[in-house]
Amino acid sequence: MIKDFEGKVAVVTGATSGIGRSLATAFANRGMKVILADINKEALEEVAQELGKISNEVLLKVTDVSDRNQVAELADFSYDTFESVNILCNNAGVCHSAPIRLLSLEDWDWVLGVNFYGVLYGVHFFLNRMLESDNPCHIVNTFSDFGLGAGSLAPYSITKHAIIALSESLYGELSKTNVGVSVLCPGWVKTDLLKNTEHLGQQRSGVLELTSEIFESLNLSKEGIENEFRTGVEPDFIAEKVIKAIEEDIFYIITPSEIIQSAKARIDLMNENTARLDRS
Repeated sequence: MIKDFEGKVAVVTGATSGIGRSLATAFANRGMKVILADINKEALEEVAQELGKISNEVLLKVTDVSDRNQVAELADFSYDTFESVNILCNNAGVCHSAPIRLLSLEDWDWVLGVNFYGVLYGVHFFLNRMLESDNPCHIVNTFSDFGLGAGSLAPYSITKHAIIALSESLYGELSKTNVGVSVLCPGWVKTDLLKNTEHLGQQRSGVLELTSEIFESLNLSKEGIENEFRTGVEPDFIAEKVIKAIEEDIFYIITPSEIIQSAKARIDLMNENTARLDRS
């Protein structure tokens, strides 16, 4: 656990908006040195300029987290600059999905690359260096209640299932080390995640456009989802909860009602549509 944040180093991916931006701001407000990582250079420069009013030790690194070499460069840059990293927030993600029959392999590569491999690469390139340190460190991985539910939004949900499995494994392995782990499931948060996902998707060849018809084919409403984001929890509130979890070495950072509802959907499916293999 980390009690004193002053002078310590935090790396945040997906740092230009939403939860990532709020995390970076919360860290800077506590006197931390902050490295902002994101694929959007212009947005990074804007956030770095804003946080520069709080701290003179805010740096940026343009990073596509789906590219292992770029995440390796982010780790090298972080340690070459500050010699240590105390907090890593693997927060970058895209909210892209469609019926499986309509998805191209490019769709799968993109979502798995950003949402899961981006987290895995972060763990891979930072963890051993953290373990070599005598200082308390912490990794925060962002997932979703879609990582516990049954069905819907296949590529997105698959990555979130993978993140929680990875995080739970890390939590068990690192329980007696200097590295803590938290997994963040924020529920609906007031962010531009859907809009940013659409913008990034338009820049990639072979990626399906997220139309209203696509959402309807998943029994969802695009307008309804957009409204959930508009009326969601403020990301600054989430960031403060993450700070508390790091201070107290708490693993699950969740919105209980949404988590329970998602987990219950899976249990209900097991009870309702199961071929039992009981020996009796």
